Amino acid sequence: MNGIGVRGRCGRWFVRLGIRTVPWLLAVAGLGIPLLAGGFAGWPYVLVWGILLIVPWIVTRDRPANRRERMVLPVFLLPLLLVLGFVGGWYLIPADVAWLLIEFVVADQRNLPRADHRISPGLSTPIGPL
Repeated sequence: MNGIGVRGRCGRWFVRLGIRTVPWLLAVAGLGIPLLAGGFAGWPYVLVWGILLIVPWIVTRDRPANRRERMVLPVFLLPLLLVLGFVGGWYLIPADVAWLLIEFVVADQRNLPRADHRISPGLSTPIGPL
């Protein structure tokens, strides 16, 4: 879970962003560059790329089981962005590379045991790294 829209202890909503939101933030910043630098003349390209970014977002929401399956989409998108660079794909390459690196480096957190929540018998402090 990305953690967006989590209710805090005091009942207020707050946003908790994970490392997997970094590529999406880079994509938004990358789309803002041609929009602002071109004096809003490139808004059709930004609109089309924004619509096209909805597809990977919907596809990756279910998160396939293993790392190899999660890396298929960023690996497929990288050459596509290189080919479509003349219509704004160049500005999305940093986001795709960040997405690929995050999926390559970050371990799958869902399948690992959570040592910080286990309590040792007879002790009142959690076992695990602080």
